[in-house]
Amino acid sequence: MLRDPFEPDTPPGSARMADVAQAAGVSLVTVSRAINQPDKVAPKTLAAVRQAVEALGYVPNLMAGSLASNRSRIIAAMVPTISNLVFAETIEALSQALNAGGYQLLLAQTNYQPDDERHVLEAFLGRRVDGVVLMGTAGAPVHRRAGQTSPGGSLAQRLRRAGVPVVQTWDLLADPIDMQVGFSNLALGRAAGAYLTERGHRTVGFIGGDEARTRARLRGLRSAVGAQGGRVVAELAPAPAGI
Repeated sequence: MLRDPFEPDTPPGSARMADVAQAAGVSLVTVSRAINQPDKVAPKTLAAVRQAVEALGYVPNLMAGSLASNRSRIIAAMVPTISNLVFAETIEALSQALNAGGYQLLLAQTNYQPDDERHVLEAFLGRRVDGVVLMGTAGAPVHRRAGQTSPGGSLAQRLRRAGVPVVQTWDLLADPIDMQVGFSNLALGRAAGAYLTERGHRTVGFIGGDEARTRARLRGLRSAVGAQGGRVVAELAPAPAGI
């Protein structure tokens, strides 16, 4: 019986890809293609392979498949904190979309700590993930200049050199690493200030966490309110990372 060269030894009784191939009456290559690229397999053959997989209880070796295809089918996401509802909702939607596409989500929380963020991104690259999602990264160490975070240059530069697709969310940056989906917190603050001053308010209170996104909103708010002769009374508290 032919043996899958990418499949390590398994305990007695555990089904292997070769067992599936024998049961379905096809080659190892066909079984691999049916699992990883089912759209390229004839319907009758695909049904036979899937029936064999189900009957034998075969579970594909994802690590071996990654080595063979040079794709991990893992998308890594870095978030400052999962205690923030907006980040939690984004993670949930991201996970659902990735699952539907045959990918898995690898999640890491950095607690707004520069060292944690650096270690997390290095670990992502070391695991050869297929893509990276950075949530709420304005002002984070990935955007600092070369040499400020690590001997290899800025983490943004290292991500670019790695050639890994990167999506940044929740902020619109002047120099995104790759792709970005978000909004301008500065413009948001200006819009809020314009709304309030148009209704005759000249003294505006502001409460928020002491982090980059909130400070950008505060700058926009002060700009709009100040342009109308008003003032903003602000109170910033440390952004919580947990309970």
